Amino acid sequence: MKKTIKRLCRGDICAYDICGRDNNVIKELSKKQCEIYEKLYESLDEEQRKLLNLYDNLQDDISAQYYDEFFAEGFTLGFKFVSESLK
Repeated sequence: MKKTIKRLCRGDICAYDICGRDNNVIKELSKKQCEIYEKLYESLDEEQRKLLNLYDNLQDDISAQYYDEFFAEGFTLGFKFVSESLK
């Protein structure tokens, strides 16, 4: 467990990179999302594309904040679970 915690702290492993990678439903939904996004992007003029890119960047920032909070909360809950089970 100590090795895993060190790898997490160094950024060698990341939970949201692992989650869903073997989930076929997520893969299929992501594929459809990419196809629709490409169609949308191609239908926009240059100014609209810039606006969409700004929107995407903000969505990425928001998602990253959520992932960090979800991970921290999950880690905290896991630690509490282990601590209580050792009592």
